[in-house]
Amino acid sequence: FILGFRVLYGLRTISPFAVGTSNVRFRRFLALDALTAILWSAGIALLGYSVRKGAETLLGEVRRFELWLFAGLAAAGVLLWLAHHVHRRRKNGRALAARFEQTGKRI
Repeated sequence: FILGFRVLYGLRTISPFAVGTSNVRFRRFLALDALTAILWSAGIALLGYSVRKGAETLLGEVRRFELWLFAGLAAAGVLLWLAHHVHRRRKNGRALAARFEQTGKRI
């Protein structure tokens, strides 16, 4: 259990409680936790090293379209902001119109 809680999603939050209520001695827990940390970090490092060449190739291809990609992301951000702004103004306008209909007074 102690060796697996670091890698299984969701167990990381409840495992300290489970280990704390069990009869695992602190030194044993510390040794197993250290071993798990070493294995986990080595595995992630090896995975990163093995994916490096493909990532370099992919990023080399992306570099050709970097300016267009940035411009597209910036345009999408501006469009999302405008849509939010227009939606908020329409929502506020409807609320003011409803209040005017109820009271008969301009606000």
